[in-house]
Amino acid sequence: MQTFEKYDELRWAIGFDWKIKVNWINPRAYISIMPQFYHRRVMDYPSNYTLSGSEKDNTMATLVISTSYLHNKLTPQFFWMCDISNRANMFIPSLKWEQSHHWNYTLGAVLFTGREEGAGFQVFENKNQIYFTVAYRF
Repeated sequence: MQTFEKYDELRWAIGFDWKIKVNWINPRAYISIMPQFYHRRVMDYPSNYTLSGSEKDNTMATLVISTSYLHNKLTPQFFWMCDISNRANMFIPSLKWEQSHHWNYTLGAVLFTGREEGAGFQVFENKNQIYFTVAYRF
């Protein structure tokens, strides 16, 4: 029989969203930069026990950078998630094109890296993928 153990935990995060103008990258639109930092601490964490692959203290950061071209029809975006505790990363670059109000297309990739065997995103290193979606809005 599987049992669940209760532990108190403290979670907090901080994030900033701002837009900057970089004329040589995009003279007509701003570039959005959105970093975030997360921390999770499990109280009364038992020694030599792994709680779903988590540590007593877990820290993570994310960064999203995006802009738009052609009157918001073409939108490149870059997402980075850094698992600081497990020294692992996930990257999601994508490019979205809105052909019309009804049709839009997205080309992207999901890439994983990790330094510690079996920790963080390292377990997904052989699951990198490239995707293309076609969407129709009614």
